[in-house]
This record gives sequence, structure tokens and C-alpha cells, in this order.
Amino acid sequence: MTAAAFLEARGKPNEARRISEAEAESAVGRVPESLREFWMQYGVGCYANRNYWLCTPALFEGFLRQMLTNVPELNADDLAAFGY
Repeated sequence: MTAAAFLEARGKPNEARRISEAEAESAVGRVPESLREFWMQYGVGCYANRNYWLCTPALFEGFLRQMLTNVPELNADDLAAFGY
């Protein structure tokens, strides 16, 4: 989905903050480049009247690591949460 299509479907962000270059760097290889660019331009936060939230992978990193501890076919380092 393009940034324009996302914004058309979910509206402009509320309570959003643009991520830092360091946060963007930490997601290299874990999320598509277009998503990193979206975060830097529009920000993470709530969209669609608080019904959809974008987040950086760091928010759920510990949770993913804990949930996947006993799942050998999935590696938390290869996965990233970016919305909920």
C-alpha cells in the first residue's frame, strides 16, 4: 500500500510523532524502506480515529522475543511489529 493510499483510507495522523534517524536505522532490514520513509514523513501514532496505530518495532520487540522463545521456526530478529 502506498503512503497516499494509506492516508486516503485512514486519514491524517492524530497524536503522531515523526521518528528519529536512529529509530529509522534500527528498523533497516526489518521493515520495507517505504514504511521507514512513511514514519519519518508522517509519524507513528494513531490513524483512522484512533482505530489503527502505527508503531516502531522497538515498542513490541521484548514482547515478540518472549512470545517466540519456544518457536524455533521463527526468529524475533527477523520479525517486526509495526501496527496494531
